[in-house]
Amino acid sequence: MAKVYVVTKAVPMGPEHYVTVKASKKDAEKVIRADYPNARKDSLRSGFDSYNCKNRDGSWTLMFIREETI
Repeated sequence: MAKVYVVTKAVPMGPEHYVTVKASKKDAEKVIRADYPNARKDSLRSGFDSYNCKNRDGSWTLMFIREETI
């Protein structure tokens, strides 16, 4: 059984959309940091991290890294 890290994105109170799947958590975080270098990380529970990302127009985007076992 292998673990993968799923990256998703959502606007507050909006639907969640898949972005990509990576083999390591570090690679998944690099995807988020490429678009939002100042994203604030918040670890809610084990295997799930959220990032608060501020857009240039002042709006917010939420990005998530979820650990899944396949």
